[in-house]
Amino acid sequence: MGIGNSFKGFETVFAAIRMFWQMTIRLIAVALVLQVIFLSAIIYFQHEKIYGKLEAADLCLIRTYASARIAYKISPVKQKVSVEYSCERRPMLLNYVYFINKFEPYVLMRLKIIKDKTLRLILWTSSIYLFVPLLMVYFSRKHKRDIQDKFIRGAKIVSPYKLRELIEQKSPSEYRFKITENIQIPVGIITRHCICLGKPGSGKTQLISRIVEQIIKSGFRAIIHDFKGDFITTFYDHRKHLIFNPLDKRHMGLKDAEMDLIDQCEELTLSDLDDKIKLKFTFLSESRSEKILPQFEYATLLDSINDIVDCIKPDSQFRNVKEQKEYIQKGIKGWSVFNELKSSIDIDAFCASLIPESASQDNFWPISSRQLLGSIITYCIHNQITSYAELWKIVNLGNEQQLEMFKGTPGCEEGAKLLTEAKTANNILAVMSNYTKPIKYLIGTEGEFSIKEWVKNSKNEKKIIFLSNYAMIQETIRPFLTMFADFSIKTLLSLDDDLNRRLFFILDEFGELGKIGTIVPLLTGSRSKGGAGFLLIQDTARINTIYGQDGCSTIVNACGNLISFAVKKEEAEFTSECFGSMEIKRTEQSKSMGVDNISDSISISEQTVEKRLVMPSEVTNIPTLNFYIQLTDYPVSRDKLDIISYDKKAQSYVGREDLLFRSRGSETGIQDGVGDELFSEVGSERMDQELERDKEYYGELEPGTTKPESIGERISPALLNKGGAEDYAHAKAECVIMPNSTMQEQNSSIINDLSTKVQSDSDNESDSDGMLF
Repeated sequence: MGIGNSFKGFETVFAAIRMFWQMTIRLIAVALVLQVIFLSAIIYFQHEKIYGKLEAADLCLIRTYASARIAYKISPVKQKVSVEYSCERRPMLLNYVYFINKFEPYVLMRLKIIKDKTLRLILWTSSIYLFVPLLMVYFSRKHKRDIQDKFIRGAKIVSPYKLRELIEQKSPSEYRFKITENIQIPVGIITRHCICLGKPGSGKTQLISRIVEQIIKSGFRAIIHDFKGDFITTFYDHRKHLIFNPLDKRHMGLKDAEMDLIDQCEELTLSDLDDKIKLKFTFLSESRSEKILPQFEYATLLDSINDIVDCIKPDSQFRNVKEQKEYIQKGIKGWSVFNELKSSIDIDAFCASLIPESASQDNFWPISSRQLLGSIITYCIHNQITSYAELWKIVNLGNEQQLEMFKGTPGCEEGAKLLTEAKTANNILAVMSNYTKPIKYLIGTEGEFSIKEWVKNSKNEKKIIFLSNYAMIQETIRPFLTMFADFSIKTLLSLDDDLNRRLFFILDEFGELGKIGTIVPLLTGSRSKGGAGFLLIQDTARINTIYGQDGCSTIVNACGNLISFAVKKEEAEFTSECFGSMEIKRTEQSKSMGVDNISDSISISEQTVEKRLVMPSEVTNIPTLNFYIQLTDYPVSRDKLDIISYDKKAQSYVGREDLLFRSRGSETGIQDGVGDELFSEVGSERMDQELERDKEYYGELEPGTTKPESIGERISPALLNKGGAEDYAHAKAECVIMPNSTMQEQNSSIINDLSTKVQSDSDNESDSDGMLF
């Protein structure tokens, strides 16, 4: 190791020691001078209080004693020393020995008192030296303050405690959403919309779960996109909430009655049921005291609970459940798109929500697909077609057949024009089919629920709607989930201003939805309507793909509140820019040293610079559950979430078994055991066993009836009794693979049926203005 530059280190250390020593000496000297001044002033002004009142004779005696002692010490002849005593009325000349023997004890006593009190006074005034180290600490801190950056203007960052004080001062009585003990967002601020960034596992779900929990407790309404199933698992209550997912059995309250029955039959045992239950469910335990419901999988239980309740004995304590069964099953269930469409304007809005424009491709195809779908829906409404089964058939007809349907139907002119050229028509149909595919999963789910009415009526019992989604099914139902969110926003924006209205749009994994055309209007114009957006994303790359770079910037800038957990390196620069910068005065220090100590010096200079409030490396390396937050009208702060564990209330997804492929024999071209990839495989052997049990439970088949072979024929009689089941069963039966000639015959039959409806309603159509239905 080289020592050639060791003098530089020595000079630095030695100069520091020398300057420290000089500072110490000077401080002590200043303290000494101050002590003398204070001591003299105290003795001068407070001597009587300190020493007591001294008589003139006492002072004279002390002076005479001092003079005598000095004279005695310097006199060469000790015996001849005399003392001139003038402290009494007449001056006298006394012998030194006599004077000493007579007055010395008294004088020494008085001097001792004065000495003790003076020393005590000196000791007390010595406390001024304690200021020396305090001054050193002060100078050290002053130096640190002097070299720190001084804020001039721009954004600020404060501690969470300070942010809490600012919020309490500005919004003392306003309802606040509690994120942490110190971060509590006023409801007036959260309606400025919020965007939350963070990579997987950084803490976004923990944060938004707190928001959702408080929304539910406060009675606010919300539409929540649940991509991972966390929110349904934690918060879903079928009595207060709805799930929008056509692939889920609980879709729009279709199984609410069954779930009510399950809740009332939690303690049900085999002893409460008659023997018929064992014929239907052979897997049940023989123990008559064991609870029945835990022996079922939840998905199976939803389909079987009605059969179980029907088997309750008349003398069972649960007999009232059986009696109330019909009353429980009443209520609004299911959703039909036709509930939303009252005019051609509604149709245009619905089609625009379902088929959004592309941010990067030619918009001719999506716009043309909207127009074609709008013509199809217009045709359906004019002909009183309101079932998904018939809508699905019409959507899948060829262009020539659809063109034939549109002729003579008011409002279908745009669709007819698009279908005149075969090649263009096929391309438009292909684009439209990508967005209308979920219609087949909606078959049989028709009901009275209306998105528009739910948004308008803030007194609905069902306050929360979960848009259920996850990776396996997102490509299938994404168009309708996007449509639901977009159509809800359009309805909200069409309402009158109402600051007391509250409707939250919590869109977790925002990039997993399709393009919501009204997302920017929601963020820029819904505050007066009571809307509040809460967008959670992992990165902006997905948003750039869907909305374009300009659209992504608009979305982020329209959100007044920003929360950032740890992000990826690619997002760090963008996130850092979002938090802003500040202008500061920066102090720089330079040292100059030479061989002569006189040449040593330290110089300090200041310059104005712009600095990022949060550096990109800070948002990249921030620990898990830590986050930066910037609220509207408040400075930036940083805090940490505590982990909260929530109990599981429901299953995140309960798949519909009626969508499973069934074994139908080789003649159909479908092999045994083939299942839909979204659901578990159901074998033919199990299906046959269920059919045999159905025969025992429901009775023998009517004479001449053959064993069911198609999916539609295999549907349980209990399901066929529900609203919309006939259309659903008919549609599923039509899914059997057949020769092209047979399919063409069916399509022709559909055209003829629909043409008959047109003919029968021609008089009514002639009076339509093409706008209102």
